Amino acid sequence: VPVSTDTGALDIDGGSATVNVDADLTAATSLAISNAATVELGSNVDLTALNGVLDVATGVTQIDLNGTPGTNNVIDGNGDALVQLGPVVDTSPDSMTVNSEGSIVLDTVDIDGTLNINVDNDDDDAETLTAESLSAATINVLGTSLNETLNFNGAATSTTGGVLIDNANTVNLGDGNTTDDVTAATTLDIQNVATEVQIDGNTDLAALNGALSIFNNVPQINLIGLAGTNNIIDGNGDALVQLAPLVDTSPDSVTVNSEGSVVLDTVDIDGTLNVNVDNGGSDDPESLTAKTLTAGTLDVQGTVGSTDDTHTFNGPVTTTTGGVEVSDAALVDFMPGADITSTGSVDVSGTNITVQDVMASDDIALNPGARLTQTAPNLFRPDGFLTLEDMTITSIGGDVILGPTSGFGSFPSVATIIASGDVTVTGNNVT
Repeated sequence: VPVSTDTGALDIDGGSATVNVDADLTAATSLAISNAATVELGSNVDLTALNGVLDVATGVTQIDLNGTPGTNNVIDGNGDALVQLGPVVDTSPDSMTVNSEGSIVLDTVDIDGTLNINVDNDDDDAETLTAESLSAATINVLGTSLNETLNFNGAATSTTGGVLIDNANTVNLGDGNTTDDVTAATTLDIQNVATEVQIDGNTDLAALNGALSIFNNVPQINLIGLAGTNNIIDGNGDALVQLAPLVDTSPDSVTVNSEGSVVLDTVDIDGTLNVNVDNGGSDDPESLTAKTLTAGTLDVQGTVGSTDDTHTFNGPVTTTTGGVEVSDAALVDFMPGADITSTGSVDVSGTNITVQDVMASDDIALNPGARLTQTAPNLFRPDGFLTLEDMTITSIGGDVILGPTSGFGSFPSVATIIASGDVTVTGNNVT
């Protein structure tokens, strides 16, 4: 039989025993279930606090959703007050929806159904989600009006569907532990964030069979881990990985993998940037499209022997401590203005690679001890030649090596090679 109060609170003390709830509980103000070994919620049983705190955490060992498989339990807090839950499990595959007009604090959640979390669902204030490890078939976390703070202090894992995080001021992923990964069985989508998405040290993000997007209305992604840590962003299922501008608070590295294509906005980090395109070796044409890239070291790889993958650089490429390596694509396209500045060697290589547009007013500047190296055995433009036009290659204290290639075209008078070391040009037809 449903239980409700007309004017006051509803408090249940379990006395360290099991509390079985087989019908809805509704409190006019606050609702609390405390001091229970287990709080069992039956099929479609809902808990509602109409104007106060909803607390099923204090002294509660676990909450068990034990209804008929496929049912949904709704935990609904109102009055701009806190909703706080202890560890949640399910005996049968059940779903759970947690609503709050205020903030939400979740301990661990491990259920087989869908987990829906709605923070500040009356949209009248800046509220907070604080969650430990979450595991569910599908995870949807929604704030309102771009002013919520969403803190994920543990792993977030969807087992059959996707992970969606939407509408926040700041999204914080991980708290520095290596187990705080975000893994989606299908798609992973973080969108509509006012300030930034923060990723702590060694927190990895993965979409196992679908698109991975942290891009739509996201101003930046900030790697906030301790210096020297690495974050892996891993897309699978031949789907797109798309990222907002990427920065780091401390010198961090990031590896971006995709079985499909990769779209990068600007990147400005102090560690190494590794990008692996089409790393599943699909037969479909895949691509990297990038704006301005700045990193300690840059390594971009495609599929070995690729005949249809493309790497396109639409902005300057700069490395601050190491070199630039671009390899294994059918086409490497440096668009006008995509100047390369490296403190290490610049190596563009592959088994069958075309480099074009690097000659369109793009400068390659190498700092002391560095060199420009193009080592592809079949480096050619569509006409079989490589033309260095309106291009300046500068090596201070290092060598410039072009080739061996299938052929070179001409070096117009406006092309300049400046080197304090050796200049080596090899090919079958060099003018």
